[in-house]
Formats: sequence, structure tokens, C-alpha cells
Amino acid sequence: MKGYREALAEAGLTVPDSYVENANDDVTGYQAARRLLALDPRPDGFFGFNDPTAAGAMKAILEVGAGIPGRSKSSASATCIIRTCCACRSPP
Repeated sequence: MKGYREALAEAGLTVPDSYVENANDDVTGYQAARRLLALDPRPDGFFGFNDPTAAGAMKAILEVGAGIPGRSKSSASATCIIRTCCACRSPP
């Protein structure tokens, strides 16, 4: 996370701590994404560190009707990370 935060700082960006979740498989990826999708404003991008985490997050994203580029509704690209599941919003 240190390198991630340093790279964001160099780009003049920040991500609130509430946009960082821990997950390591499909179940915890799903649970983390559900919590992140409940935030206001809702994150517009996710990054999972492995395929199961990403699969769980995708399930949650589709359940709430949000888009996944290349699958359904399109969305803007975002700079984000899932610590082991996190999200962020694109700068305005």
C-alpha cells in the first residue's frame, strides 16, 4: 500500500481510507465490494489482487446494476486498488 499511496501522491490524487477493503477470495471480495458499493459517492472502479477476489467483486457489481466495461453498462476509467479489495473514484 505504501507504493500505491506514494504513486497517487505524485499524481496529486488521494483515496479515502473508506475506499480500501481487505479480501482474499470470492466470498470476501463480494462482501468488500458490497460495502464499497454502499458508499456515497459510489466508487467507479475496482481492482482485485487475484481472480477470485475480482470475481466476487464482479458478482456484487452486477447485482446492484452497476456496469462492468466490456460486459454491460460502460463506466469511466478509474485509478484504484483493492488492497486485498478497494475502490476509488476518478478525479472530476
